[in-house]
Amino acid sequence: MAPIGSGREFPRVMEKVGLRAPIWQCVVDFYHVMEHVSAALEAVYCKDPATKQRQRGRLKKMLKRGEVEKVLRYLRELSSRSPIVVSRIAYIERRQKLLRYVYLLRH
Repeated sequence: MAPIGSGREFPRVMEKVGLRAPIWQCVVDFYHVMEHVSAALEAVYCKDPATKQRQRGRLKKMLKRGEVEKVLRYLRELSSRSPIVVSRIAYIERRQKLLRYVYLLRH
């Protein structure tokens, strides 16, 4: 079985209980993802709260528009400044297929 939180176990569980896609959608809570983004920004901009807040707002808008790759690219640029950023990037990358906020909002 896939590790908990990877999203790969959910299709099997839903099928087992008799629910087939597209009746259900699997997604990671938006604000949970933003907690990881915020932690990465805090690690880099802890002494510059204005920049941290500005970048947080910018990345939040990107995620809502479905621009996950742009968010990851930005965080990768910061990763050389803090190992915490690397772990937050890994979290988002593992769940990237579950960040389909634009699709879900449309439907």
